[in-house]
Amino acid sequence: MKTFIIFIIYILYNSYISDKMENVADNYYDTREKNNKTTPKVYDISHKYLPNLHKYNNIHHIITIIFVLPILFDFNILQEFLGYFIVIFIIRSITILVTILPKYKECKYNGKTLFHGLFGGCYDKIFSGHFASVFLATLLYLKYNWINLPTLILINFINSIGILLSRSHYTIDLIVALFITLFIYQNNLRVK
Repeated sequence: MKTFIIFIIYILYNSYISDKMENVADNYYDTREKNNKTTPKVYDISHKYLPNLHKYNNIHHIITIIFVLPILFDFNILQEFLGYFIVIFIIRSITILVTILPKYKECKYNGKTLFHGLFGGCYDKIFSGHFASVFLATLLYLKYNWINLPTLILINFINSIGILLSRSHYTIDLIVALFITLFIYQNNLRVK
């Protein structure tokens, strides 16, 4: 129960901080454009060579929900997932606050929402929460013999492609999420 309470507190706090970060980033980049300063563009090799499906931006939300949803059917896995999730997302919160990368040019921030901390915005780069969530879920599915290693790889490949096609994150965001999630999981760094 303690894990669930900490999780809810974290989501509310992160939603508030994420909203503030979106406003800071918007003001920063809007001011640069008004002063005719070039807004930096991030070169991303995946964005260069993969088709742009940004108009289907919600696809990565759907993929994440599909692959994380089975956790709800096992309380022990859910509790373990949330324990890791809290630690991973505290690190994610720090990374997205200390460096704000430019948003994808077509991204529009819709304003404050209660679950902004879960679904993200335009400037929450450096660390993909969607990738981290699915990767963590599949690591637990593997641990509890729900899937095998090739299935884990396939699920995370599908998730990665969905995130990159929708231009929700840069490639580096997925790499950072992979290493941090794996480090947290392998070292059993979780709220118990």
